[in-house]
Amino acid sequence: MEKDVVAAIGPQSSTIGDVISHVVNELQVPLISFGAIDPTLAALQYPYFLRMTQSDYYQMFVIADLVEYFEYKEVITIFVDDDYGRKGISLLGDSLSKNLAKISYKAEFTPGASETDISELLT
Repeated sequence: MEKDVVAAIGPQSSTIGDVISHVVNELQVPLISFGAIDPTLAALQYPYFLRMTQSDYYQMFVIADLVEYFEYKEVITIFVDDDYGRKGISLLGDSLSKNLAKISYKAEFTPGASETDISELLT
């Protein structure tokens, strides 16, 4: 496989991207990802990882700018309780603090939660 692969395309998630990045680094094969947006998948650590979307870092600053534009000082977040969701919420908290705003409540639901579970969380 090492000699026949010229590039890998995928994955759709940051968690899998982290795992696969170790492999492509060893093989020195580019990994092109359209969905992995975790900012810890950095070029210095993973030189063969090519991100085709903006990282959460930039996306959370845009959300923080919207919060500032509407002059909100507190927000409530709803997110999936996994590595991806927790990292995004952490970045959002950091971004909001730069604009003197904060997350006042975090509502998390488990990956694969049913519609009923989510409805109960929101009531």
